[in-house]
Amino acid sequence: MFQHVSFEELTYSPFKPLRIGELRNPELYRVKWQFVLFGAKSMNRFSTFALQLMNKSINIFEKRFFAAWIFSAVTMYGISYLWHGVFLNDFQKVAYPKDVLLISFALIYSVLGLVLSLFVKFLYFQSSTLMRGLLGGIALGFFVYLIAFSLGISLYSTPQWQYIAFDLTWQMVEQGVGGMVAALVYSMVTAMTRNSAF
Repeated sequence: MFQHVSFEELTYSPFKPLRIGELRNPELYRVKWQFVLFGAKSMNRFSTFALQLMNKSINIFEKRFFAAWIFSAVTMYGISYLWHGVFLNDFQKVAYPKDVLLISFALIYSVLGLVLSLFVKFLYFQSSTLMRGLLGGIALGFFVYLIAFSLGISLYSTPQWQYIAFDLTWQMVEQGVGGMVAALVYSMVTAMTRNSAF
């Protein structure tokens, strides 16, 4: 019922030159070549799909994406500085130099602005771009505070639950505003670009 196949036949590579008598089963040779051709076609389709995805993917030099990123990051940085540095005066509680703190904030909010701009550009759970930015910002603020709280990063030496709830709410509001700014700038630049094209 089953034809005996040797180990050499099973491990035969179609890329090796075929010698007379080397392979007793021509059908196995044909199947292996079909497998190789199928793999080559699959790789070709995958590479074509990857190229199409790259053409539609992130372009940070695109005006609307870059503008949304910068305006969102600057807005969140300014709100954070006013809240922590002016109203609450939290910067006095930090042991390390203020310049280091401000540079760290600038890097953090640059990354957050980038993430919010990606939310606005690629997520389609809401038809409204503004609502998409707001909800994405609120979710991002929640997870950012959750990560900071898990790592023990806080301006309070002994944080209490009311302070934790207050900071969490503020973080969500701050990132929500940043998301709305990213969505608003993205939509405005898109509309301006379309109007200038006609």
